Amino acid sequence: MTQVEYGHLGKFIASVGLLLIGASAVIHWAIVGEIATFEITRSELASLTPVARESLLQRQDQLAFINDWYQPLCVALAVLGLLCLLYGFLLWRPQQAAADKLAKAQAVEAYKALQDASSEARKQKVAQEAEEGREAELSRQPTSDSVSRTPGSDGELATPGSSRPEGGATAPPHRSRADYMAEYSQVEAQLISLLKRALQPNYLLRGDVRVSSDATATRHGVADLVAISTKNDLPDLVFETKYLRVGSDIRRRIREAALTAQELARSLERSQPARKIVPVVAIAWEDGVPAAARVEAEQSLARTGVIAISSLVSAIDSLDPAMTWNGLHQALQGAIAN
Repeated sequence: MTQVEYGHLGKFIASVGLLLIGASAVIHWAIVGEIATFEITRSELASLTPVARESLLQRQDQLAFINDWYQPLCVALAVLGLLCLLYGFLLWRPQQAAADKLAKAQAVEAYKALQDASSEARKQKVAQEAEEGREAELSRQPTSDSVSRTPGSDGELATPGSSRPEGGATAPPHRSRADYMAEYSQVEAQLISLLKRALQPNYLLRGDVRVSSDATATRHGVADLVAISTKNDLPDLVFETKYLRVGSDIRRRIREAALTAQELARSLERSQPARKIVPVVAIAWEDGVPAAARVEAEQSLARTGVIAISSLVSAIDSLDPAMTWNGLHQALQGAIAN
């Protein structure tokens, strides 16, 4: 139902116009329905008792009188509503355009204040994520006394080619640290690409932003993506991306991701105190991670006040950016309300 907007004179007049248009439609519908109820043939009227016949005739006379003026009234209400709507829009539009221009200028200023993370900090973060992936893969390999899980000097798994795990299964192929880093970077790029398509044109986007010098608190002080809002009613966003594989310690990594995203948001707010920053964790799940574990992780993030966006790796490229934005926008509205 339309409610009167008191925040701006133009919006107030426009909302009154919408109420008048709605009132004209309701009056028309109510009276037409009432007239149809009292339509009766002469034979049906003759079959009624004298008292009922007299009551019905009086009611029909009243409706005939109402019928003479309700249509002009409905037309007048609708026309007045349209005039209020048009006037309110014309009154509101210039001020809103000025407000939008100011918001865009402030967003550009905030965007320019962001600093790119150093290549070394970025490399350290990717290496740390790659190590998490290596540990997850090792944790799900079959145990065998003949298979060594000690990393070689070059970062590869030192697994003798002639050895076999228990049960006759073939040992997984050797993978270097560089392989894990490349895989993480590729999945992260898919996530970031989806987020950029979903957030534009409402945000100015910048990846790999240096947020804090406190590497312990913010995982090398690198925000994977910062989104600066160009709209007054939308907060800025800072993203921490995660690629969670089968065998990962999901609870620990989700807890770390939430703490990192929150610290990144606090650090950005300290550098730009006039802006509201909302932390978001974007998760790419390896195919095979149980659905129950994914749901539990997202519920855990929700309890911390951090917004979660997640998808299976195989589904990222097929996701609709508009649907992704709708889900994120609803979550933002809930975060703002709280």
